[in-house]
Amino acid sequence: MQGKVVPRPIITSLDWDGRAKAAAGTRPRRTIVLVVLFYYVVSISLVLLNKMVLNSRSLPYPLFVSWTQLVVAVVRPALTSALPSISLEFDLDKARQILPLAVIYILMMATNNLCLHYVQVSFYQACLACVVVMAGFALGSLGEAQFSCLGLAYGLVSSIFVALYGIFVKRASPVVDNDSWRLMAYNSEVSIVGMLPLIVLSGEAAELPGALAQMDGATLATLLLSGLLGFLINIAVFLQIKHTSPLTNNVSGTFKGCIQLIISAAIFGDMVTPMNVLGTLLVVVGSAWYSHVRYTEMGQIEHQTEHKKWM
Repeated sequence: MQGKVVPRPIITSLDWDGRAKAAAGTRPRRTIVLVVLFYYVVSISLVLLNKMVLNSRSLPYPLFVSWTQLVVAVVRPALTSALPSISLEFDLDKARQILPLAVIYILMMATNNLCLHYVQVSFYQACLACVVVMAGFALGSLGEAQFSCLGLAYGLVSSIFVALYGIFVKRASPVVDNDSWRLMAYNSEVSIVGMLPLIVLSGEAAELPGALAQMDGATLATLLLSGLLGFLINIAVFLQIKHTSPLTNNVSGTFKGCIQLIISAAIFGDMVTPMNVLGTLLVVVGSAWYSHVRYTEMGQIEHQTEHKKWM
């Protein structure tokens, strides 16, 4: 009698320790595909909406936009009965344990939107993975039509925090019993307070009253919608890390940037140079290479697991 064949996950699954690797083979392929697609749709939509808001003359304040998204992430669940599993609990000890994650999250959001404020969306996808992918980013940036050294600096710093964020999410999850909703709530609550000093120090706070008084309805609607997507992107990232790994989350985000470049070029009319195209191709090759390596590794893990089971 032959054993039951365990479905093979696509792209990845896995923490780096042996137990997670062995358990990864039992995760349904469909779940991983849906989680990654959900992340792609929400993330690309959020970047495009943020760029629309920051492009508007009435609200060119990237830190305030980030803070607004944090507020919506907390207020939205509190006002709806569609998410009954989310409570407004706040335990100081848990908040302290989640504080490192919140600090990384604040700096990631701030540098993300600051980078997006200074550069085109096609240039925004800043170095999110391995050497080949990094080389693709470097070539793409050399051909950028609207190159900004400040935007590049924010993008590079942001990439560090993006990579750290996935790791810290994995570490902080046990604090809330691996509950993604509670982790998102704690992270957002702590980050709302932590983001305020940055808004004041940047000088945005002094200009906001006048800007908000003159803000048009379209910009307000776009800002609130981006806030809702900011709430969803937390869930998307947490789910992707939960069902795959922090490294996969980063590589997945980098490949997503290639799709983002094409869409942004169509919507915003961003100029795509030959260097942009070459850089994007290298990113695709690097991401595909990583996926192939992980897929092969998972096949070996499944084979070893099945072999031990029937010995």
